[in-house]
This record gives sequence, structure tokens and C-alpha cells, in this order.
Amino acid sequence: YRLVIDYSNGLLSNILPMLLEDMGVEAVALNGMSTEASAKTHDVASSSLSKIVGPMECDLGIHLHPAGEKLTIVTRDGLAIGPQQLLLAAAELTWRAHPKSTIAVPITATSRVEDLAKSHDGHVLRVKSDHLSMMQAAAKGDVVLVAGTRGGFIFPGWQRGADAACALANILELLARSGAELDVLVAGVEPGQFADAIVPCQWRHKGALMRKILEESAAMPRQMIDGVRLQVNATWLWIAPDRRNAHCRSQAEADTREQATRTLTEWAANMAAWRTELEQKTLHETVAPSHTTMHA
Repeated sequence: YRLVIDYSNGLLSNILPMLLEDMGVEAVALNGMSTEASAKTHDVASSSLSKIVGPMECDLGIHLHPAGEKLTIVTRDGLAIGPQQLLLAAAELTWRAHPKSTIAVPITATSRVEDLAKSHDGHVLRVKSDHLSMMQAAAKGDVVLVAGTRGGFIFPGWQRGADAACALANILELLARSGAELDVLVAGVEPGQFADAIVPCQWRHKGALMRKILEESAAMPRQMIDGVRLQVNATWLWIAPDRRNAHCRSQAEADTREQATRTLTEWAANMAAWRTELEQKTLHETVAPSHTTMHA
């Protein structure tokens, strides 16, 4: 393989070149000084790579995030692969090499990963959407890959945490073993269309609001991991209380963005109405006059 790699002036610029050389990979380095992390945003860096991968006659462009945990891959045609699509591509390659195996993904991962699993007799383990839960999943003996939704991957045979160098080495090995071209592979593993929303909610009402959501969704297919993930007709909807702010987060995935947005809007409106009921109930209980019985 011939790669062009944007190191973002991160520490991997001191380690990865030697690993790639041992693998017989030719690499052109960009921003390879490990003195100060690059100030370029992820989108700007990916856009720059997209413009030079083809003219430099490289097979892939790689953008490594400064901390060295996540990566973005650009195909030879200049397509910056989105994180959900990269998750699917890594899962497809892994199941080709290890059919019937188990791959762990966050609860917010695209529902298309279950479709891929069926075609390889594989299994999907959904976990909370945080790095600690991903690391704990990697420690399970039957998980061969933990694929994140933000460009982070854990290959348990190599390491217990997300590491972009290990992820790149493993993805290159899987590509070589399968004989697949990444640009062709990603074209066949499209995720659904996503929509996101935030519904403000006071801290003291979060628990009651989530209980109301569980009551209303009792008859729906659902998973209660890090909030609740439920199927609303042809749309998958995830709702969870934010851990740091006074609101609840929601994400919808459907075949079209319009469908995802419509379902998300309907449920966000319902959540806002239920929240208002909770607030009014609390206010009524607070201001209701107390009745004192006088004894002679």
C-alpha cells in the first residue's frame, strides 16, 4: 500500500513510520512534527487529504487525530469516509476474516451493523456510548473488535483501548487478506440517515421523564442500554439523559433523513409535553396551600 498520512503533529509520528515500514507500507507524511498538535480542525484536515490522495497516486489517505486514538480514512477517489460508514467497513472486513464472531459497538451505532452480522452469522454486542464501556467490552474473551462511532477502534488482540496506529495496521491487514478495495467495500455498506435533537429537562425531572418514555414504548422493540433505544416503525430512536447538562439527547436513524427527522420531531414534541406536565405537577405541589387542623 501507498498512503499519505496526516499525523496532526501528534506523538504517533514517532511510532507509526517504523511499524508501517516493517509492514512494507510506503507512506508520505504530513504534519509529522510531534512538538505541537495541529490546530487544523478534523473537517479541514480531511478536506485537505481528499484533494491530494489522488494526485499523489496513493491508495488511501489517513488523518490521525492528535491524541492518537482516532482516525479518518480517505479513499483514493477522495471520499472522506464518515465514522458510521467506517464502523461498517471495519465490521465487514472483520466478519469476512472471522465469521460467526462477536463485534461490540456503542448503542448509538448504525442499525445496519446488525444486517451485516446476519450475512456472516455474526453477533453484535451493544454497549454504552463511552470509552470505558468499550474497553470493558474489549476485555470479554469472545469479542474480536470494538468499533466506535467517532473513528476509534479497539482490536482486543492488540490493545485494550482505542489506538489509531493499531487500528490502521489491523485494517490494512484485513484489506490485504480479503483482497478488497476499500472504496468498493464502503460503497456497499451505507449507514442509514441520522438526525439529532436535544430536549431541555431539569435534572430533577430526568428520571421521571425517562420512566414516562419507557411506559409509552412498552410495546415497541427496544434495548435499555445507556438510556433506551427503540424501534418506531422503520426508524430506530435512541433517547438518553445527558450526563453533564440539563437536557436529554436523542438520535434517530432511518432510510431517509426526512423520515428520521419526522420521527425525532414527533418524539421531541412528546418529551417536551411530558416534561411540561412534570414541571406543572411539581409547581402545583410546591404552591398548594397547606391545610392545618386546629385543636381546641
